[in-house]
Amino acid sequence: MAHLIAKGGRKTLAILVLIGMEKAILKFVETDQLQMRDLKLPLNIAKAVEILGGSDAAEKFCEMQWEFLVPILRKDRSQRDFEYDKTTLPFMKSEQLKAGGFGDIFKIALYPFHQRLVDLDSRGNVSVFSMIQAQ
Repeated sequence: MAHLIAKGGRKTLAILVLIGMEKAILKFVETDQLQMRDLKLPLNIAKAVEILGGSDAAEKFCEMQWEFLVPILRKDRSQRDFEYDKTTLPFMKSEQLKAGGFGDIFKIALYPFHQRLVDLDSRGNVSVFSMIQAQ
């Protein structure tokens, strides 16, 4: 079981440890053998109740999971629902460019390893060659 957790359930186990329910990792294994379980986070309350069996445990899990979730932005525009008031976004820097009646425009620098929008070199930098090819 340790290899299953190491492969795809480290965040899930950490959340369970913090809410004092580490033994519930067995329920996650029974549900789907932790096949990339961490990639399925965040869990909605209904799925958490289905796995953990009780609404109190599910609520604790759903609240604590936000301590571990920073989204990875992808080219394929993968749709995942994040609670805007709880989600930590992978912004390194933001600069307001314009302000208007319908909203503000910002230039944002993303933490390199939390994006899959452009290819990075081994140091996390965008290569000029890949940027030219993308255009």
